Amino acid sequence: MTRALAGLLVAAGLLSAPPAPRAIEQPIDDPSLSQAIVLARRGGAELDAFHRRYVTIVGDNTYDRVEIISEFRRAVLIAAEQMKIDSRWDVNKARPALEPYRAVVSLVLWIKFPPQNMLVSAPDYGIVVYPDGVPSPGMPDDEIATLAPDAQQVTPLFLAGGGSTFVAPPGSGMSGLRVEAAFPSVSLPAGTVTIGLRLEGKRQRVLDLDLRAVR
Repeated sequence: MTRALAGLLVAAGLLSAPPAPRAIEQPIDDPSLSQAIVLARRGGAELDAFHRRYVTIVGDNTYDRVEIISEFRRAVLIAAEQMKIDSRWDVNKARPALEPYRAVVSLVLWIKFPPQNMLVSAPDYGIVVYPDGVPSPGMPDDEIATLAPDAQQVTPLFLAGGGSTFVAPPGSGMSGLRVEAAFPSVSLPAGTVTIGLRLEGKRQRVLDLDLRAVR
């Protein structure tokens, strides 16, 4: 079949075009909220497997991993936390709890510092999206189309009990950072989104995240 003929058949509806990449489900409705609560209540291996789909391991000496938090995953996270104190958590309670996160997708970067680190204030790490895909090597960010987050929160992490915690005595050296950048869901492309991990405004790493693998 020639390309010209294929194009005519597609235009006429006689030949199916490849399906468009599925975007993250936004906004989620009450049935989806109910599903999120059921998943959180089940917990265990099923819940762990669900969360792993939203995590991309970077795995170098500084940049540990990047997570996606969609509306649906946010509903699961909120439900899991609330059911520790409220076994009757339901859709009616979930709706107002989710309201601040409607139409938002958060990208969360986890930074780790070496054990000898003595930093007590957070360096300027951040996340941007490259809507046109992977930038050319060496091209500075001020020459690249970038999408900055609507809001970004940087939370220090501290060593405690063999892991990390958000709380430490004043003056303690940080073990890492949690950087959460919130983007309007409509601004992110369906399919693959290319992000830049930056320090002091300079690009350090470029990473592709597949939004088709998550809900």
